[in-house]
Amino acid sequence: MKKKNQPIKEKKIPYLFVFGMYRSGTTAIARLLAGENKIAFSSDPIRPFFNWYRSILQKDIGYTDIDDYTRPLGDYFEGDLNYIKKLIGSKFLEKVKKTELINIRENLIHHGQEYSPKFIHNLKQSKSLSSLSYADELKYYLDLILKTYGNNETCIVGLKEVWSIEMALPIINMIGEDAKILIVIRDPLDTVASSFTGSNNYCILSLVRQWRKQIVFYNFLKNLFPNQVTSINYEEFCTKPEILKSKIEKLIDNSENILSDKFNLSDDYGNSWIKNSSYKDDNLTSLIDNRSIGKYLKVLNKPQIEWIIYLTHMNSYTKYNRSKEVPPMPTNPYPKKTVNNIPEWSKFDILKLEGNNLDQQLQLEYNRIKKISKFGIGNKINENNLISQI
Repeated sequence: MKKKNQPIKEKKIPYLFVFGMYRSGTTAIARLLAGENKIAFSSDPIRPFFNWYRSILQKDIGYTDIDDYTRPLGDYFEGDLNYIKKLIGSKFLEKVKKTELINIRENLIHHGQEYSPKFIHNLKQSKSLSSLSYADELKYYLDLILKTYGNNETCIVGLKEVWSIEMALPIINMIGEDAKILIVIRDPLDTVASSFTGSNNYCILSLVRQWRKQIVFYNFLKNLFPNQVTSINYEEFCTKPEILKSKIEKLIDNSENILSDKFNLSDDYGNSWIKNSSYKDDNLTSLIDNRSIGKYLKVLNKPQIEWIIYLTHMNSYTKYNRSKEVPPMPTNPYPKKTVNNIPEWSKFDILKLEGNNLDQQLQLEYNRIKKISKFGIGNKINENNLISQI
């Protein structure tokens, strides 16, 4: 548990950002990092800020259909390359108005209370609205994380956010070499199964495209910033948790003595954290285990498994491919999702993908699979093929 009421010394501290698909073990890793005395770490504190910034970039390049500031970040499959190029060159330097700051922070407070209550409490108490740019505001959040969770021994400051991997680009551009990125990747079958047994609000097309986004952005980031970006597979972490320590030691200089050998998963207040598994396991503990690996076999039916395997087959990342050969489109009908008793925002996504546009969307997926045969294994992802999710 962190030592409290200690002054925080001014020193240069690296920043660690953990990204990944939701239901991929990112929270367990975030809670493990939060349990370390020398790390000031927050779980899911600022995603609305990233959502807002996405909409600002869309406005800057003249989008006529700008995503609402509260909408989640997209998957970019067959998306606008102009936006990707804008994102690649961005540094959060766009000016921000005071009225925008107020709205952003209201969204942060509404969203983050469940995940990072201490951070949100301090954000509520703050009267400072002096940020002139989005970069200033992000720096303010990072400083607040340090003040909220840090002490005079803090050697790393960081945060975890799901869905938001694309924001690693402006983060690195803004912070430079002190920004370190860890991306968590999980078997897509288990990811979808975990979603279905949890909130149950996403359709397969939405989930697999978001999963593929993690892969292509990881490859793209790793190519651009090989010494600042790494990944960890959920399955490896569950069976051998100490791999996290070695990953961070390779990523961050002089971090050999930062992570302890005994893992202490802590909640926002330093208490033992119990895993938030969606499987309703009666034996949930704060320990890291591998009981969730392969659990999709008990959750998903055959058509669902076949379609997920088909939709997540990739040449740029083959670890989770079920075969070396490119799979044919399944003969079973695509397993559509019902829209009963779900939030409006989720209903909108399902109808957009699985409503009258389903045939068109499946044709796009078929075209993606056709491109794979022309894309050699090991080929580097670049900005021109990033949106193809191959």
